[in-house]
Amino acid sequence: MFQLLYLKVTEPRKDTALISSFIKKQKAAMAMAMANPQTAFIDTLGKFIYNGSIMAPLSVPKPEDFDKINAERAAAIFKERMGDATGMHFVFTGSFKEAEIIPLLEKYIASLPVSGKKITFKDNKLRPKSGNHTFVFNKGKEEKSLVLEFYNGTIPYSEDMNLKAQAMAEALNIRIIEELREKAQAIYGGGINGGLEKEPYPSYQFIAYFPSGPTKIDTLLTGMQILVSEIQKKGPSVEVLEKVKKQWLEQHREELTDNNAWAEALMSNKVDKENFSRFLNYENFVKKITPKDVQLVAQKLLTDKNKIVAIQMPEKKEEQGKKPF
Repeated sequence: MFQLLYLKVTEPRKDTALISSFIKKQKAAMAMAMANPQTAFIDTLGKFIYNGSIMAPLSVPKPEDFDKINAERAAAIFKERMGDATGMHFVFTGSFKEAEIIPLLEKYIASLPVSGKKITFKDNKLRPKSGNHTFVFNKGKEEKSLVLEFYNGTIPYSEDMNLKAQAMAEALNIRIIEELREKAQAIYGGGINGGLEKEPYPSYQFIAYFPSGPTKIDTLLTGMQILVSEIQKKGPSVEVLEKVKKQWLEQHREELTDNNAWAEALMSNKVDKENFSRFLNYENFVKKITPKDVQLVAQKLLTDKNKIVAIQMPEKKEEQGKKPF
């Protein structure tokens, strides 16, 4: 493992045949993907959300995008980013003896090349579209639809706020299953997820994802708005919040026996300056969350100030058979 890590940084292997095979497979996969109406929807929506900015993340690469890959340039970028160990952090968790691992650290980690340059996040000023918007995209002949709701904005980051925001999303997901899927039968699945981000700028984003049918769209949108208003006005019920807490605590007890969970917590502490005591005392922080806490978070984050509702619908009958959008 140490040898492979050392070679990855100092002598990455460029396999031209493997790169060519990768490009060929990806082009074929993307050609198939672009024939899917939902893929075209996501691709067009990405341009809408970020106002067509060239800095926007590439939602769905097109087959021709892979023809632009230059193996030499790709290798040079990799060496530039990974060939300098400045700012790298290594975390090792598991069953080992320090006396046995230290010589390996000295040989393969301490000897990695470093330049000493400062490594930090760069805010390229890319922001989602502001305001309240509805985006409708008609494509495909099957009676299938997809609804996405985006909530985003800027907010000071705190681990406490982020945990309460996660509780809000999980509480909503329970209500979404109860009301939209089981009672109204308006969705096939889906839910809401997201959270707060510290870098490159303090912000939050939540995305609700609902596969549905065209005749259920109005029911779905109205039902979701009722659930959002409910949690903003009253917070989650004690019963729902307790379900969230129980699930989290059971999961955390399992994580305490998992090396990956410890490694992730240690890395978050070192790189993101997250408080390690929150991992060690996770149960206490979870138990302290109240319905009122979740209510206040919902009032701050789930507003119409910066909200996008995106709806993918089948082509209109008169448009079917015509050249696609």
